[in-house]
Amino acid sequence: MSSGFVTSEELEEQRKKRQEEWERVRKPEDPVQAPEPEVCNKSLYEQLRDNKEAKQAEIDEAKKFKNMLRGIDEDESDFLARVNELKSAELRKAKKEEEEAIREAALARSKQNLVEPLSVSQLKVLPKDDKPQKSKQAALLSTAIKRKSDSASSDSEDEEDPYIPVLQTTRPQKKDESLKLLRDESVNKMFRPRILDLACGKGGDLRKWKIANVDSVVMADVAQVSLNQAKERYDEMAQRERNGLFPVEFVHADCSKESLKAKMVGVPEFDLVSCQFALHYSFIDEESARTFLRNATETLRPGGFFIGTLPDADRIVWSARENDGEFRNEVCSVRYENKEELAQPPLFGAMFHFTLDSQVNCPEFLAYFPLVEQ
Repeated sequence: MSSGFVTSEELEEQRKKRQEEWERVRKPEDPVQAPEPEVCNKSLYEQLRDNKEAKQAEIDEAKKFKNMLRGIDEDESDFLARVNELKSAELRKAKKEEEEAIREAALARSKQNLVEPLSVSQLKVLPKDDKPQKSKQAALLSTAIKRKSDSASSDSEDEEDPYIPVLQTTRPQKKDESLKLLRDESVNKMFRPRILDLACGKGGDLRKWKIANVDSVVMADVAQVSLNQAKERYDEMAQRERNGLFPVEFVHADCSKESLKAKMVGVPEFDLVSCQFALHYSFIDEESARTFLRNATETLRPGGFFIGTLPDADRIVWSARENDGEFRNEVCSVRYENKEELAQPPLFGAMFHFTLDSQVNCPEFLAYFPLVEQ
């Protein structure tokens, strides 16, 4: 019966086996003697504790990764599908209105051509000896129609006017070219909106306004350097346009502190006011937010539109609560300034820091959409 202890002979035999196995796999740079097996000197309690801590670390890492990446739930999927459906309906409606406008323009043009008298430039004077060339159809008909005798026609020829006004005709244009000209003319006569671009920055939306065929644009920003860069971009675009570009007025103003009406020339009524990723900066306090929104709405014509883009305040607060005040992934990071406020953030002055790639983080403020609507 074994005593449970290991003898020196057994240890020596195990060492020889390890040495033989080591000789089979040993590389030239490895030591000659086989390394001794690692022995864990920890107690069973310490081993179980280390295993538990390692498993808990894996769970925490998986949970952290789950918070960083979130899929789209069923409600969001239905909402996006609804938005896509509405967008498709708007595109169909706009296309139908454009076709109707082109059809009306073509009808009006045809009526105008019917009732408009001939001008002098449309008449071509031919001498008496010249005769207009007959078309192929006229030549065929002339062979089938019996004419009067020469004696009968000589009297009528003596009474003819020595000059015969003949309508000057040109070769018809191709169908696709005429439709293109008609479409361009009708589009140019359509509604061309006047735009107010609040917090325009470096003029990143100038190309969009050009595609939209706007009438004019007023661009306002608090940074004079950004306005200068926007003006340079506008001048470069204007040089490339043969028919000229829409006029632009650049206004240097803090839209959350002062009135734009006092700085604009003529103070026109705008058909559309745009503010992209800047409105929430004015929510540092109530007075600044009201001033900014007043500048956005007081020059907007009745029935005009205000469009803008805001960070999702609800999503930022949710992410901050789930991650101890700071949310981070491979692209950006959001850090809420006062963690104690996360239970009930204030309507104004709720500061957070946003960092995108290598850009320096700057303080921004939450703007709740229901509050903006009010």
